[in-house]
Amino acid sequence: MAQIIKTNEFSNKVENKEGIVVVDFFATWCGPCKMLSPVFEALGNDMENEADFLKVDIDQSMELAERFQVSTVPTVIV
Repeated sequence: MAQIIKTNEFSNKVENKEGIVVVDFFATWCGPCKMLSPVFEALGNDMENEADFLKVDIDQSMELAERFQVSTVPTVIV
């Protein structure tokens, strides 16, 4: 299962991490996010040795959403 991280964890788990990190910006109320979630989880499981798959709830971490100019969800960054 992809770990949900908050603003205070982003630096250590994404920016300072060596290797590939895939981040899904999502919202709990978002229908397309709910559709993407099982695919994102499956990819995370299939690629667990190749990349880290993390999620950011934009309602809980608005600062990150603004910083990365997330205007629609889901938004996935690598």
